[in-house]
Amino acid sequence: MRADLKKLEKYPIIPAGEMASAENAGRIYVGAFLIAALFWLGLSALLHLFLPVQLMALGAWGFVLLLKYASTAGVIRSELDLKAKGLDIKDRYMTAVMPWDWLVKVEMRQRNFSLIPNYVYFKFKNASDVLILWDDVKEAMDSTTLISCVRTWAPHAEIIGDANLTKSESIASYTELWLSEMSLSKGTKRLRQEQTLPAGTVLSDSYKIERILSGGGQGTAYLASVLPEASLPQMPAQVVIKEFILPDNERGLKKATDSLVKEVAILRRINHPLIVRLYDFFIEDMRGYLAIEFIDGVTLRQLVTQSGPRPDGEVVKLGAALCDALSYLHDLCPPIIHGDVTPDNVMLHKNGEIRLMDFDASQELTRNKTNTVVGKHSYMSPEQFKGMLSETSDIYALGCTLHFLLTGADPEPISESRPMEVRSSVSAAMNQVVATATKFEESGRFATLKELRTQLERV
Repeated sequence: MRADLKKLEKYPIIPAGEMASAENAGRIYVGAFLIAALFWLGLSALLHLFLPVQLMALGAWGFVLLLKYASTAGVIRSELDLKAKGLDIKDRYMTAVMPWDWLVKVEMRQRNFSLIPNYVYFKFKNASDVLILWDDVKEAMDSTTLISCVRTWAPHAEIIGDANLTKSESIASYTELWLSEMSLSKGTKRLRQEQTLPAGTVLSDSYKIERILSGGGQGTAYLASVLPEASLPQMPAQVVIKEFILPDNERGLKKATDSLVKEVAILRRINHPLIVRLYDFFIEDMRGYLAIEFIDGVTLRQLVTQSGPRPDGEVVKLGAALCDALSYLHDLCPPIIHGDVTPDNVMLHKNGEIRLMDFDASQELTRNKTNTVVGKHSYMSPEQFKGMLSETSDIYALGCTLHFLLTGADPEPISESRPMEVRSSVSAAMNQVVATATKFEESGRFATLKELRTQLERV
């Protein structure tokens, strides 16, 4: 994620103290004066003070109210817009897009009756703080949408306020936000009509397409270089740009955008060395894009195609690493089920490390949840064909992937895999590990990935 750094240079970020010294804080101070005036009225009534004294207090209160309205007259109002890349903030003192990753804390005050004006306060990294009055932005958004976006795209940020949203509501709200941004960006017709992007195409003024890596029904993956003038901090020289061509019709656009948002939301929760990293996401020319980590290597399917079935020892190491990556996902709260563990979705880096990728089919596991049937048939568990997904579904798919590594052949769909029946040199212990992982009934499989990993180590 990134800010509009050119704008940041032109409009330096104003510390909270200086921001508060202008009209925002001025109107809050007026509220404090109003409280003092009310306190004086109550005290005068309690002490039975003379009418002239009470009238003087009322006059003071009215004078403060006059100051309050005068302070807002002719003032340049703040603007706050929620975008895919961050918080777009405009007021007298700054114009900048503050990335979600920079957000540290959000504090909200929004009450039906309050003498102190309602506000939202953002605390960013590097002491970059912003205070905005709700009166300035209430017509453009509500607190539910704001908190929804913060919880989805800045889960690390502290929230002080009362907006109790579920994860599904959070993602749904941000889907609507992306759809709104899509409808407002560059009309409803694509400027580029090519099915794939030619080399040299520049996206988001930051990424230059070098070549196509892969293509399929879900979209195309490109290798792209990160432009030096993009000023993207902590970005490698090359990334993978994953493109989603979004439909023109409203129903198809909603479905495709929801799928894209879900994958981004899941990837943003993940931080593990054996799982691909998400760097950026944006919408351009009716297409959605993810900028993810580039792995210089081959998929496990390419490895077997090039070099043949792998020996037991190598398969044990690869299987143990996959157990670690999937265990991390299952231990999250709520757990994430990958749902599509196959040789095509595991990269082997030149340094020997694996990277789990492609979260199109992933789900956040909730109780009594039925999911759409997705995944490749040879690697889908029996319950996944029924739309049910659990941690053991990933165990089944991992067992099928081990079968492929040992034999060079995809296993039979909805079956118990036994590599020894295909390749006689597979050890009995390894054969039993795969057979247990791919039991038809969930209760017959390894209960956890840690248990599966232990059995692999014994091999």
